[in-house]
Amino acid sequence: MDVLRRKGWNIGPDPPAPQRMAGLVLRQRENVKPILQALLVADHVYRDATTGKYVVAGVFHSIRLTNQPTRTIDASPGAAPMTLIPVPLGGHRAGSPFCYLSLTEVRGEQHFVLRYVDLSSDKPLFQTSFGIKCDDPVATCEMAFPLPSLPAERAGTFALEMLWNDEPLGLHRITVEHSENKGQENGN
Repeated sequence: MDVLRRKGWNIGPDPPAPQRMAGLVLRQRENVKPILQALLVADHVYRDATTGKYVVAGVFHSIRLTNQPTRTIDASPGAAPMTLIPVPLGGHRAGSPFCYLSLTEVRGEQHFVLRYVDLSSDKPLFQTSFGIKCDDPVATCEMAFPLPSLPAERAGTFALEMLWNDEPLGLHRITVEHSENKGQENGN
């Protein structure tokens, strides 16, 4: 503690030795908030079978809405008309993306909620609950799982939020934008 005081930390007087030890034991048992190191939304997340490393590909933070008009054409005399629906260029609409999470300070079994929220109304559009068990609080806990297709019927700002004990740990914001279909590149 003297070292911390010399470095300018204001930590107050030292308690007697038995109270210091009891305080250390109490801190180990109390419910310590886990630390969210990463929350990513990506097109794909792979796990290398040899190294166990996660490979996160195509992290995105925006979705572009395009208005693709349909056309009706007459195929031949006497045949039923056909409707053509143009297929938009890739990257303009998220299909079923993946979520990658990295946490530390997970003590024992902890329960989390992951939810996709419309930030204009703070209304969850979908959510899931899950648990993580870790016996080593300094270990890094990583996981990846598929998400349902992200609702994006209108322009706005949305977020994939992670909660622990109803307390936010972090979020990944996603902006849904209108886009003119002029062959634009995906800016994600």
